[in-house]
Amino acid sequence: MPSENASPGFCTGMGAFDTRANSDRPYEGVTWDDIVAMAENPRTVAKEEAQWIIPSYYRGPDARSHAVQRERGKFYALAFDIDEDNPSLEEVVAAVGKMLGGVQCLIYATRSAKPEARKWRGLLPLKQPLPGAWYGPMQDALFDGLEKAGLHPDRSLARTAQPIYLPNKGEHYESRLIEGPPLDIAAPSGLTSRAEAYAELQEAVSSGQARAEGPRSHLAAFRVRTH
Repeated sequence: MPSENASPGFCTGMGAFDTRANSDRPYEGVTWDDIVAMAENPRTVAKEEAQWIIPSYYRGPDARSHAVQRERGKFYALAFDIDEDNPSLEEVVAAVGKMLGGVQCLIYATRSAKPEARKWRGLLPLKQPLPGAWYGPMQDALFDGLEKAGLHPDRSLARTAQPIYLPNKGEHYESRLIEGPPLDIAAPSGLTSRAEAYAELQEAVSSGQARAEGPRSHLAAFRVRTH
């Protein structure tokens, strides 16, 4: 992760309707250390007032556009939501460790979590920036790994400008910072290999190649790359 002085931090706003699209005002920035501190001492506010991030350092007035973030975004974190099956915090921590080893990860309960219906959000800081075009494929690869580890992530977080809400204490709240280095996406791994396969499939679909050659051939190649 770059130092706070080297970068403005993640794009951040307040509430679902916070948009700068019709202005010349950029979004504010929030640092990783800020977010860790929020997890330790979370606020309690209505979702309409809750702070969110897009884990990209592009913060222009059009930063909430998926297309703009794909083109201009530089992402320094991956994210996941676990809303099903009521796993414990320890089970989520164990699944992340099983998949990624000892990398740094912040996990916290979401605003809607209850003791009988626990829900979690996780943030994984990255060692180097991830271009916007690669964010979706890397997120999908992360979700596949979590599923193999026994969790069921919400795949809507693969969208490049999807708001990710920061710690906001509800009826049930716990958090855990897993200590370790940021995730090195440049290192060869099952995660990066799977992301490359997703990116190739995405490119084939968007270019029309999959339609021309038939979707089955591309899906077959995808399965070979990812299993």
